Amino acid sequence: MIDPFTTSNILYYIQTYGYIAMFVLMIAESQIVVYVSAFAASQGFFNIYMVSVLAFLGIIIPDIILFQMGRRGVRFTKKLQKNKHIDFVKKIVYHLEEKPIRSLAVIKLLPIIPWPGIVLTGTTKISFRKFMLISAVISVLEGGFFIITGYYSGIALNVFARDLKLGSYGLLIVLIIGIAAWFAFNKASNRLTKEFEKELKH
Repeated sequence: MIDPFTTSNILYYIQTYGYIAMFVLMIAESQIVVYVSAFAASQGFFNIYMVSVLAFLGIIIPDIILFQMGRRGVRFTKKLQKNKHIDFVKKIVYHLEEKPIRSLAVIKLLPIIPWPGIVLTGTTKISFRKFMLISAVISVLEGGFFIITGYYSGIALNVFARDLKLGSYGLLIVLIIGIAAWFAFNKASNRLTKEFEKELKH
């Protein structure tokens, strides 16, 4: 089965179908698509400001939809609502209501639980207005990190490979920079997640 979210496939889709494909892919898998799109913008294929706007919308629109699904009790979310008596779910709901900023940051950054976690958020006492404000700030920070990393990876590639004439060595340097940035992001996310998990166990 072909994975549409490999770097080469993302580049193919966004270069072939433009901003529409970029936006759709960002909704489905924001981080890697934002990074690749920003990288492509640095090479002159797209406008970085347009990429930034689409990145923000691609990250926050699914949040709005999922929150409203939880708030309005869409059919399959009722199971989440019924399971609120389970200790683990109960603790998550407590933290969402008492520490919404930190809890939502953890939920949004974890690759496994964002969708059910945000649906669960919709079943809590958090107002939609408050959720939108927190989600918007987190989305700007998350999207901004990958836009900056992707865009300046492309700039660095131009400098190392073209201006300094390092060829494949320039590509290797950029690859190392990209991996280091990704590692730093994951390390910060994991640290926040572990602290959150410890609190849930108490």
